Amino acid sequence: MTVWDLLVASARRWYVVLAGLALTAGVLLLVHQTPGVYATQTNVLFLAPVTPNSPNTISSPTSGVISTAGLVERIVNKGVEKSPTSGSVALAGQGVDDGYSVELPNAGGQWASNFNRPVLQVQVTGPSAERVRSELRRLVEQIRAVAREIQVEAGVGQGMLITTQVSPEDPGIGYHQGHRPMALAVTALLGLVLTGLAVWAVDRLPGWRAVRRARRV
Repeated sequence: MTVWDLLVASARRWYVVLAGLALTAGVLLLVHQTPGVYATQTNVLFLAPVTPNSPNTISSPTSGVISTAGLVERIVNKGVEKSPTSGSVALAGQGVDDGYSVELPNAGGQWASNFNRPVLQVQVTGPSAERVRSELRRLVEQIRAVAREIQVEAGVGQGMLITTQVSPEDPGIGYHQGHRPMALAVTALLGLVLTGLAVWAVDRLPGWRAVRRARRV
């Protein structure tokens, strides 16, 4: 069927065109009215105690501090294993519009793990800024409490405790709507294509029925 044939068929099957355009318009309205996502992110840095031999614990973190951060991550995540990621993909970019993630960034990528920083990256998404802010505060407090608890239970002295520092302490909360213009354009194009296919199918239906009747005879 050529473009001209399709135009002629569309005029003949105008009711199919109207139905297709109406459905497309409805879907476009839903896409346009889909609410965005609020998101925020902060880092919880684990710091070894300052000693005469290690006056600057930020520039040269020990494997023990990194391991402690990893253990806290597992406890906060309730032991759920996650696929290794580089931490470069935002939670909202992964399609999570209401949730959180606590991850020890993996500098090695998907196939080779390399945890070289004692930092837990905390991300939160949600339907409102207040909810996101509250959830972030809860997660940071939980990380700090778990970090202290596991060390106290292990018998670590008060002066030798690994401490935590949040950076930034008051992160901004962004509002993400995704690529809405692109989504609208793709939806409109898909609606037109499906409408054209529906017109073609309905227009060819009498011919298909005639062929089936002829075969039965």
